Amino acid sequence: MRIVIIGPTKKENLWLFGRIKKNNLRKYISNTADILNKYADSIAIIPDNTLALEIAKEYSKGKKRVIGVIPTAKYSCKHIKKYFKFCDEFKKVDGGWSYLMTHLCLEGDAILCCGLSPGVLVELCYTKYHNKYIKKSCPILIDERTISKIPSEIKELNLLSFKSNRKLGELLKWLKKKN
Repeated sequence: MRIVIIGPTKKENLWLFGRIKKNNLRKYISNTADILNKYADSIAIIPDNTLALEIAKEYSKGKKRVIGVIPTAKYSCKHIKKYFKFCDEFKKVDGGWSYLMTHLCLEGDAILCCGLSPGVLVELCYTKYHNKYIKKSCPILIDERTISKIPSEIKELNLLSFKSNRKLGELLKWLKKKN
């Protein structure tokens, strides 16, 4: 099972809007990566300076695959090349950055959302159209500890929210059996 991880670039969003304390960020990242290591065969991220990259760094210590999803060569990746070393392989999508953000969620069996930002909301909301037009309903596991609240406007998406590491593990175990 492959999990797409999405999260904000501004890691301070977790303590400004969520309930993760600044001094507990490393522990949160480590715990999340440990749980993913138990249930996910691989993870996919956009290799940028985001919370997803920090989780991927920890996840890779378990000798599992990290797939970097990037736009094709005709679109600049110069600003993220320094993060490529944290990926085991790359999946190139034939489009620019806006296409990449709407395409990312197609790269996994489920999405793990660890915090909100404008970019994360785009990635989440586009799953509505994946379901509607290409019949790919991708479950979104949203960590309520990392956000102020789930916006009512996106509750029509395939959301599975959780508030603990134990519940994340249970959801991943259930999804793995289901797949």
